[in-house]
Amino acid sequence: MEKHCTGNLAWRTSGRVRGYTVGGSWMKRIFLFSAGGIAALVGLVFGIGALHSPDFRAQASIEIARPSQQVYEFLTNAENLPKWSPEIEKVVKLSEQPLRFQVSSRGGSNVVEYYDLQPPRTFASRTAMPEMGVSGIWRIEIEPSAVGCKVTSKVEMKIESARWRAIAQFMDANGEEQKTLAALKEYLEK
Repeated sequence: MEKHCTGNLAWRTSGRVRGYTVGGSWMKRIFLFSAGGIAALVGLVFGIGALHSPDFRAQASIEIARPSQQVYEFLTNAENLPKWSPEIEKVVKLSEQPLRFQVSSRGGSNVVEYYDLQPPRTFASRTAMPEMGVSGIWRIEIEPSAVGCKVTSKVEMKIESARWRAIAQFMDANGEEQKTLAALKEYLEK
């Protein structure tokens, strides 16, 4: 059998039958090149996340066909969260003064504290998840409107973890907050 070599591609002849054989090292190089490219891309994303500001903000508003007082009372009782927020699994009231709740979701558990309560107009809540390097403040403003009321949510998050900043930089924070308010509206207006 004759064998003619050019690099890693060997051309073999045996009578009238000819065929290509690809050496193992050629396939290994393609695999390593691809794996290296993917690793470099992941490293780049996390590197950019590490350089991104830890401060994230979002804001959204929605009209709800319910009176301001009813919406205010519903929102300041965190035990209502599992009724309209699918990621929340369980809420337990911890104290009345300050108003604190233990909130459990698929991602973990944290304590939410309500403060600056000014019925039926505004309140704020704060939470922290130190194990994830995330903390935040949600300020809710409720104004009377022709429909019922207008609810505005303003979120200020601090994300210390470079890993979570890398993920958060690809999120549409305003869009996510708008989806949250849309779920609230759907529940309250049914």
